[in-house]
Amino acid sequence: MMNTIDEFKNKGFVVVRKLVNDTKELYNYTLENKINGDLDDKQIPNTPSFYNDKEMVKLQLQELPHLEELTGLKLFKTYTYYRTYKPGDILTIHKDRPACEISVTLNIGYKNKPWAIGIKDYDGNPYQFILEPGDGLIYRGCDLEHWRDENKESIDNSQVFMHYVDQNGPCSWARDDNK
Repeated sequence: MMNTIDEFKNKGFVVVRKLVNDTKELYNYTLENKINGDLDDKQIPNTPSFYNDKEMVKLQLQELPHLEELTGLKLFKTYTYYRTYKPGDILTIHKDRPACEISVTLNIGYKNKPWAIGIKDYDGNPYQFILEPGDGLIYRGCDLEHWRDENKESIDNSQVFMHYVDQNGPCSWARDDNK
């Protein structure tokens, strides 16, 4: 059985079940806060989104040593972004900008049914994963195409994206999201 470092190195991603043990309090926070979200996100218009929210940055910093252990890399944080998705949302297939060299999509919570995330490995093989609250997908956001098909049934689906760069990698200049 492959460990997370090997799987991340070979495929460019790894799913970690229960990356964060308890997300209930954070999920309630996202639901209470969604009325304050930016609705002008070009990727998913009319869906509340938040750049560098204080609670998500706190989580990002808290998880940094754990993510270094799981990936075998020394990381700098760049930024966080979270959304609370609704039925009808679609995240088209894309790759991320340099500040997202190492990314984590963490399921914070949802109502009704989960919503799958898709990703292609280095060889272009597609995968779809259901992430339950606390589960995370760690991936090379600049290198791998990822997406979400139409959300048909997941309500108030809160996901946080925690972005990092490899301290010894080509995007280390993007530390703290320096553009």
